Amino acid sequence: MKYLRPGADSNAKQDEQELEQFLDLIQPGWRLHVIQRRFLPHLLVSHAVVAAASGGYSGRPGPVVKGRKGLFVAGDWVGAEGMLLGASLASAKSAAQCILKDKDHNKVGDSLGA
Repeated sequence: MKYLRPGADSNAKQDEQELEQFLDLIQPGWRLHVIQRRFLPHLLVSHAVVAAASGGYSGRPGPVVKGRKGLFVAGDWVGAEGMLLGASLASAKSAAQCILKDKDHNKVGDSLGA
C-alpha cells in the first residue's frame, strides 16, 4: 500500500505500477498466485490508537463484521495484537483463516454464526 499526505496529487496508474514493481522485487512470481485482484487507489485511511480507555489491544474489533456474512476486515486497527504493519499482517491472517473456515463450513452445508 502507499500512503499519500492529505491533498497530495497522485497518478493511479503510476502508483499501481510502482506497487507491482515492488512486489516483483520482494515476492517474485506473485502473479501466479493471484486469485482475485482489486486496485483501489482512492481509499481513505482510518486510524485507531490503542488506549486503555477503549480496552487496549483487546478493545479493537476482530476481522468478522457482524451482521454482514462473508465480510471480513484487516488493518492496523483490527485485532488484539501488534501495531501498524504487525497488526495489519496479524489481522489479515485472522481474516484469511475466517474466510477459509467459512468456505469449509459452506462445503458441508453449515454456516458460521458470526
